[in-house]
Amino acid sequence: MNQILVIDDHSEILSVTGRILERAGYQVFRASGGNEGIDIFRQESVALVITDLKMPHKDGLAVIKELREVDPHARIIAITGYETEALDQARELGAGNCFTKPLHMAKLIGAVEEMLDESKIT
Repeated sequence: MNQILVIDDHSEILSVTGRILERAGYQVFRASGGNEGIDIFRQESVALVITDLKMPHKDGLAVIKELREVDPHARIIAITGYETEALDQARELGAGNCFTKPLHMAKLIGAVEEMLDESKIT
């Protein structure tokens, strides 16, 4: 079973996204901030990370940079409800897919499945 880490400072989004991913058959780790997310990523065998970009203390761009330092091949999806230009920056840093909130869960699940299928090929 693939493990997915969801990082978001909004508890409702964290909860709903986690439940939907679990119903789709994934094991989900939840982190309410960037530092907690990085700690979980370092401790667990996570196949994919979904991170919000706008968070206090450590924003998603900093999270993506640090994830890349820990694992240059980390699979990352960036999400935001604010600045779409931040999504461009996330792509430049290595996010494989990006979404704006509110999330369309079927599209998110499709992106997760696609990115995890690609990991089996490479």
